[in-house]
Amino acid sequence: MEAIDEPQYQALLQLRSLVHAKHSFASTLSKLDPLVMEGRAIMFNRQTPLHPDRLDPFTSWAIMIALGDFQNGGDLYVPRLKLRIRFLPGDMIAIRGRILPHEVEAWSGGQRVSIAHFTHQSLWDSFGMTCP
Repeated sequence: MEAIDEPQYQALLQLRSLVHAKHSFASTLSKLDPLVMEGRAIMFNRQTPLHPDRLDPFTSWAIMIALGDFQNGGDLYVPRLKLRIRFLPGDMIAIRGRILPHEVEAWSGGQRVSIAHFTHQSLWDSFGMTCP
C-alpha cells in the first residue's frame, strides 16, 4: 500500500492506531500480523463470480494474492475495462474493487488459494474518518 498510494497508506496507519487504542485485542493481534487493512479473506478453490466490493470505500484498494499449484487460468477479469489480468501463483493485484466489478475465471491443474486484503467503509465511519 505504501508504494501504490501513500496518502491512503498513511490514513490506514492512523485508522489502525485508533482501532488499537479502542480495542486492545487488535493491538495484540498486530504484534503477530502487521496488516494495515482490517479485512482478510482466504479462499480455497473458489471461483469468484462478478461482483463489486460493495462494503469497501469507493477509493479504497483491495489487494489480492494468488497461491497454490494450479498452472492455467484463474485470471482476474474486469469487464468494464475489458481487461483480463494474469493471476497465477505468486501474483499480486491491487484494484479499486468497489469501482470496478471483477471476477476470477476458471483454472486448471491444481489447487488455487487466493487471499484478499481490504477495508470496509463501516470501520472508517466508526472513527469519523474518510478513506482518501
